[in-house]
Amino acid sequence: MNPQFGNGVKLIFDDLGPRGGAPVILIHGHPFNRTMWAPQTAALTAAGYRVIAPDLRGYGESPVLPGKALLADLADDLASLLASLGIEQVVVGGVSMGGQIAMELRLRHPGLVRALVLSDTSPVPETDDGKKLRRETAERLIAEGLRPYAEEVIDKMLAPYNVSGMPEAAARVSAMMRRS
Repeated sequence: MNPQFGNGVKLIFDDLGPRGGAPVILIHGHPFNRTMWAPQTAALTAAGYRVIAPDLRGYGESPVLPGKALLADLADDLASLLASLGIEQVVVGGVSMGGQIAMELRLRHPGLVRALVLSDTSPVPETDDGKKLRRETAERLIAEGLRPYAEEVIDKMLAPYNVSGMPEAAARVSAMMRRS
């Protein structure tokens, strides 16, 4: 599905499980997309939950918009998506950057969030050094693409023993990063 909101944002997402099930939205981190949640989505829908798994703008199949996208913008995108689906309250799960967006969603739309499930994330604002490193990394990714970066960080995205012990999973995660 792909609703478009008033601000020009068009999100691609999966809406799975029974419509009457308790809704859950899963927010991916960087540089991933909604497919990272496939095992969790399968388990949750089998347990009777309705699962919404979006690609954030500029990730997966959702298009990039010109200009900067702040965490607040991404949170508002998700609130608009949920409103378009008629969802008034949701359990929000997020990993890494997705966890930061989940916290922002809770701050900006408190009545919408029934519960938070956060993984590998932090509420602490980025330091100046951290901002500089992220900016340099972004410039490098624009110049080189994601392939070299994906190869360098795969053992940080998955435990190193899983990179060698689960080559199919490592290949799936690496391919997901390269597509961002």
